[in-house]
Amino acid sequence: MEAPLQTRLPWWPLPILVAIAFLIFWPTLAFTAFSDDHSALWNSGVRGIPWRNGFFRPLSDLTFHIGYLVHGVEVSGHRAFNVALHGLNAFLVFALFVRLAPTGDERELNASGFAASLLFLLYPFHQESIVWLVGRESSLGTLFVLAGLLTLKAPLSRNIRLIALVVCSVLGALCYESALLLVPLAFVITWPDPKSSALSLRETMIAAVCGMAIYFSLRIAAVGWSGDSYITGLFIQDISSLLYHAPKAMARLFLPPDLDSIAQVRKGAFLLAGLLIVLVAFALKSRRSKHEQGVAFVWLGSLLISCAIPVLAGVSTVTSESDRLLYMPSVFLCSLFGYAFQQIPSAVLRRTVWLVLAMISFHFLRLNHAGWEQASVTTQRIMEQLPEVPAQGRLFVTDLPDNYQGAFVFRNGFPEAVHLANKDGGRVVDVHSRDLVNGVITAQDLHFRGSVLHPDTSDRWYRWNGAGFHALDTPVGTRSTQ
Repeated sequence: MEAPLQTRLPWWPLPILVAIAFLIFWPTLAFTAFSDDHSALWNSGVRGIPWRNGFFRPLSDLTFHIGYLVHGVEVSGHRAFNVALHGLNAFLVFALFVRLAPTGDERELNASGFAASLLFLLYPFHQESIVWLVGRESSLGTLFVLAGLLTLKAPLSRNIRLIALVVCSVLGALCYESALLLVPLAFVITWPDPKSSALSLRETMIAAVCGMAIYFSLRIAAVGWSGDSYITGLFIQDISSLLYHAPKAMARLFLPPDLDSIAQVRKGAFLLAGLLIVLVAFALKSRRSKHEQGVAFVWLGSLLISCAIPVLAGVSTVTSESDRLLYMPSVFLCSLFGYAFQQIPSAVLRRTVWLVLAMISFHFLRLNHAGWEQASVTTQRIMEQLPEVPAQGRLFVTDLPDNYQGAFVFRNGFPEAVHLANKDGGRVVDVHSRDLVNGVITAQDLHFRGSVLHPDTSDRWYRWNGAGFHALDTPVGTRSTQ
C-alpha cells in the first residue's frame, strides 16, 4: 500500500465526534450503576484497591479511583468518562482509516473515514462497553490497540515504533486482555507493505514476545497464577466449543440478539449469502488493483483476528450480555464499511447506503438503551425499598434480578451497592434462589463469597417479588443465638 496524500492528520473530527458521542448517550448519564459497577465504585473507587477479585486489570480500576477523587461516586461522572472515551476511540478509528488508506482524493478519504467513525459511534451491538461502567475495560484496551497501530504509520524511527508497540500492548492488556491482539494486528497491517518503514515480521515477533512476557510477569508477581484463572479458561476449551462459538460471534457482529434460535440461524444464513455476494463482487472489481486488495486484506484480516476473544469467550445470541466483546471487532467492521463506501462510484448512492446503515444502527441502539433504562429503574427501586439492616443480625435477601434482557441488575455487587447507599453492606447477604425451597431457606450453612455463613434467629430474611420486598418466616434450621 502507498501512503495517502495527506502528510498531517486532520484533528477537526475529534471534538465533533466526542460531541456526537455525548449527544447519542446523553440519556444514559442518568442511569444507575449496574452489577459489578457497584464493586468497582466501592472497592476500586472509594477504597482504592488496585484490582478487583478475579481479574487483573489495574489500569481500568485506577480510572475509578481517579474518578472518585474528582467527583466522588456520582454515576453520571463515571459514565461521562465512558462516553468521552468512546468519542476518542471513534476519532482513532478515523485516524487509522486515513493512515492506512491507499493514495486517493483527500476530501473523499476524509469523508469515508468520518463516515466509518460515525458508524462506530452508532454501532448498536457494543453498547455494554459504554453504558456499563465496568465495560470501559474493553474500550480502554481498544484505545491502546488503536494507538499502537497508529504508531506504525507515524513519522517515528523503527526502534521507537517497536517500543511503542510493546508499551501499548502491555498498557492495553492491563486494561483488558484482548489488547494482547495488538501485535498480530500490527503484523496484518505490515504484511501488504513489507518494504515500508513499518515493522518487519521479525520485529513484530519480538514485540509480541516482549509484550506478553512483561504482562504475564506483572500479573504473576501481583496476583499469582491459577489453573482456573479467567485467561486459562479461555484457552482450555474443546475444539467443538470453538466451532460452535465462531459462527455465533460472526453473526452477532451484524444481528441483534433473538430469543428464537432457529430464526437467528435463518437470519445468519441469509446474511452469509449476502456477504458472499458482496465479497465476490469486490474481488472481481479489485483484481487489477494491488492497492485495493491490500487495504481489503488489512480490514478483513484485522476483523478476523479481533474476533478471537468473542470466539474464545462466547457471545450471547439471546441477549445483549457479553456485547462488550464485540467492541474491538466493531472498529474493523466499521472501517471495512468505510472502505466499501469508497468503492461505490455514485456519491448519492454512497450517502444513501450510509444513511440506511446509520438509521438501522440508531434504531437498535435505542432498543438496547431501553433495556438498560429498565434495568436502571429496577436497580433504583430495589435500593429505595431495601429494608433496614437489623441492629444485631444480618439482612438476607433473595431473588434479586440478575439482568433485564442482558442489561445487568444485581448479578454481582449488591453488598457494595448498600455500602454506596451509606448503609452497612458488610451485614447484607444476597442469597441465590437455589437455596430456597418453597420460599424458605433450608440450609444451615450458606456459602457466600468464599465464606460459610451460619444463619441464626437474629437475622432478617426478605424476598424480592418484582415490586417490593416480602418478609420471609424464620428459616428452617437456623441456629439459635442463645
